[in-house]
Amino acid sequence: MNMGSNLVDLQEAQYKLEELVSLALQGRQVILGNDGKPLVQLVPLGLIQPKTPVANARKQRPTAADLEQLPEQKDFMQ
Repeated sequence: MNMGSNLVDLQEAQYKLEELVSLALQGRQVILGNDGKPLVQLVPLGLIQPKTPVANARKQRPTAADLEQLPEQKDFMQ
């Protein structure tokens, strides 16, 4: 991985996952990509903010209103 760049090719990331996770935990921006295009970013879990109460279900049970926000199951089957 080029330390000056935060974009790491997926094939390279397979061999350096432990190093990349360590960098992300230190606060470094680590982005995984393919053919020079960014795809995902490694972010420590403590920094992720849930987008809906359902995403935070471990802390409280979802309500009927929370469940209405979920996409229809048929969307996942396509």
